[in-house]
Amino acid sequence: MSIDITALYVCLADFCKLYHACLKHHCLPRQYQRHREGYLSLEEMLFIEVYFHFSPYKDFKHYYLYGICLEHRDKFAKLPCYQRFVALKKKMLMPLTILLHCLKGEQTGLYFADSTSLKACHNQRIFNHKVFQGLAQRGKTTMGWFFGLKLHLA
Repeated sequence: MSIDITALYVCLADFCKLYHACLKHHCLPRQYQRHREGYLSLEEMLFIEVYFHFSPYKDFKHYYLYGICLEHRDKFAKLPCYQRFVALKKKMLMPLTILLHCLKGEQTGLYFADSTSLKACHNQRIFNHKVFQGLAQRGKTTMGWFFGLKLHLA
């Protein structure tokens, strides 16, 4: 699936303008606030994060190091190192949440479900385990058997 990266960036830039305006209007002003700009703006960070899901890379580290830092280096003025970008990702939680909420479509009745295992202890220690006694059980995932609980997400 190909995507027009210019159109994606413009949409994210428009969203960031609205986000900053709403943030300025609805939040209390701080007495002291630093106005130092980082290497990347919020829309550039959102673009990198959203474009990862359209890329053929399987993990974010290789995508950032090879896809962004090598292939798309000319599209950014200055890029931070991978560790710094990962540390800055926490700034994108609220804008990404609001963006996804704004872009959600109408309810169709079709939903996705997923589950993950929450291991209580190693399989060899099942009989000595007392924390989740009566609650934890043996279960099986695609990775094998475990003792604990299953977390379901719909």
